[in-house]
Amino acid sequence: MKNKIILSSVTLLSAFILAACGNGDKKTNETTAEPTPEVTTTAPTTTASSFSEAKAVSYADTQRIGRDDVGYVNVPKDWKRRTKNIKLIEYDSKDEIPQVILQSFAKSDVHPTNQDAFGVKFIATHYYNILKEEEGVANIDGEWSMVGGEKAYVLKSHKKDGGYLFDWIFQKGEKVYIIVLEGTEEDIKTFRPMLEQSWGLDPNIPGK
Repeated sequence: MKNKIILSSVTLLSAFILAACGNGDKKTNETTAEPTPEVTTTAPTTTASSFSEAKAVSYADTQRIGRDDVGYVNVPKDWKRRTKNIKLIEYDSKDEIPQVILQSFAKSDVHPTNQDAFGVKFIATHYYNILKEEEGVANIDGEWSMVGGEKAYVLKSHKKDGGYLFDWIFQKGEKVYIIVLEGTEEDIKTFRPMLEQSWGLDPNIPGK
């Protein structure tokens, strides 16, 4: 099932965070240890550098998608929105892969017992714990990158079917934003620069 990992992970993330936040300080302390680029399940098959090469981005034949609460990115013009989930934005190609999902969390969404725990570390740790339990994920690596001028933690999952699932987690203001990209190795190389450089809160101007 093409959406099994990406959609179940996003859905479980929302449910898991909401459930965890009301369980007192003990639960909060257990789940806020920050994952680092050195944390992996098994050695990643593809090195981070192969995905991180500088690449000029052209916005020709693209559309700007998103919403004020999750931010905006540019994707190919022929991609279509596949769900009407009020919590996220999901677009994919006519072949259903590659696929992009935009989501965000505010402190008021999750009500952490420890108010200072909310942030990239809080969300990334929950997401990492969910992904490592996914049957279709072979291994997970991580690294720091930049999205729309903000420092972002990237969870890079290599799937057992050979595909990849990249999750950018970053904070701007009082919100933590998430960009999810699922696709082949070539898809990641092609669309990563566009997503990282085009994300912003302006519905019309990439990167703003």
